Amino acid sequence: MRRLALALSGLVLLAGCGMQVMPAAEAPPVNGDPITAEVVPAVPVSIAIPKLGVVDDMVAVKVQSDGAMEVPPVDKTGWWSDAVHPGELGVAVVL
Repeated sequence: MRRLALALSGLVLLAGCGMQVMPAAEAPPVNGDPITAEVVPAVPVSIAIPKLGVVDDMVAVKVQSDGAMEVPPVDKTGWWSDAVHPGELGVAVVL
């Protein structure tokens, strides 16, 4: 149990060290209007920690109306979907 708690703590710390997503570069103007690409954040679908033998599906969880965090199903890992998406600057929360 302690090993799992340490692993999850590490995940929260590592999630905050993710890659920074940079805005899409603007293409040269066509007819005077620049062409830009929209950056759509990724939604996590699974997590793997090979050194611990962890491979699990991820589901989005939110804060409930009473202020408590939803609890993911026992066979899934939860990702707080109101936090940053993978690859964005900031801290992701995994439970």
